[in-house]
Amino acid sequence: MSEARRILMVSHVLTPSRIPNGVAEFAYHVSTELARKGHEVTVVCSDADVGGRVSVQQFKNVSPPGMKVFPFRHVGNPWYGLSLDLPWVMNRAVKQADVILINNLFSPASIVASWAARLHKKPYVFIPQGSCLPAALNNSARKKRIFFKGIGQPLLNAAKALVATSDQEAEICRTQAVTNQTVLKIPLGCTLPPPAKAGEADHLFQKFPPLKGKRIVFYLGRISPEKGLDQLIASWAQVAAQNPDAVLAIGGSGEKSLVETLKKQAAASPAHGSIHFLGRVEDPEKWSMFRVATLFVLPSRSESFGIVVAEALFCGLPVLASEGTPWQILESSRTGKWVGTTSSAIGTGLAQLLALPPASLAEMGERGRVLAEKEFTWRRVADDFENLIERVS
Repeated sequence: MSEARRILMVSHVLTPSRIPNGVAEFAYHVSTELARKGHEVTVVCSDADVGGRVSVQQFKNVSPPGMKVFPFRHVGNPWYGLSLDLPWVMNRAVKQADVILINNLFSPASIVASWAARLHKKPYVFIPQGSCLPAALNNSARKKRIFFKGIGQPLLNAAKALVATSDQEAEICRTQAVTNQTVLKIPLGCTLPPPAKAGEADHLFQKFPPLKGKRIVFYLGRISPEKGLDQLIASWAQVAAQNPDAVLAIGGSGEKSLVETLKKQAAASPAHGSIHFLGRVEDPEKWSMFRVATLFVLPSRSESFGIVVAEALFCGLPVLASEGTPWQILESSRTGKWVGTTSSAIGTGLAQLLALPPASLAEMGERGRVLAEKEFTWRRVADDFENLIERVS
């Protein structure tokens, strides 16, 4: 272990918040692993949760020795809402830290943390978590680009380093986001799946009867424009025509208007009877879905990493991911397919995978499990961040 440091992790939301967000999982798991290595870890995050707030006691219940969580009280929008006590909470935490890890550019917590770090001359590392990718900048484009040029880019350039989660994100950061700045790639990890429980499949099919006895193509994640679900739904008629025993199961939540638009698109499809919206799918049902599914699909137009792909691989599930994601390794490792973002490319890829014999899919899934165990654990991610922290603090 390197010399113990006082590390501040900044994330707008944090597990156990149920707001669907990969940053929350990253911040929680890296913080817990660093604490277990003997570092003193403080996390500053909002108390935002689905339909309410996470209590201080709930944060304590999931924090190992050496990790403390100081939540600020969010007001309004749980993603970008302001907070009256954020400046005070953040300033106190920054003053006591040796190094600060800041997630996601478009967050009030990230902005305040960056300003406080510069005020107190504390080194900080920025982890954009996809916020510098074109798809993120094009969402509310005018406001974000004004913010990026006036505030965001100077904050990034003042960081000791930027950490990207893929080669694609690293290249965009180097060429479009920062000047003369160190940009490193540290792929994310994922939670190891819990052991299967007796009867879990029966319980799952009781909740989702249309899935029973079918070959399931599973999507899990936020429902938002960059996820490419419109292209996935458009592709499904092609897939279903060749595979009448297959169903498309879409798990996740998002903006109500977009969810309704996608449901209307599905209802108009010739294959409407085999497209099912599951709503939010949380532990332990998430892992049950991975275990009963035939394939996992991530059709994103843009994705900085995609933790759900690693989770699927850990469960021995072949994956189809689009070229909007950084999962080229699916091809070289023979654990799935990496295809274009159009409905035609997605549909062709899914049909080709579903045409494989069950034994071939099982072999593909086993190769994925071995790959995930080698490359995508949170302990490995924490080791990489520990080495980086030693360099910059």
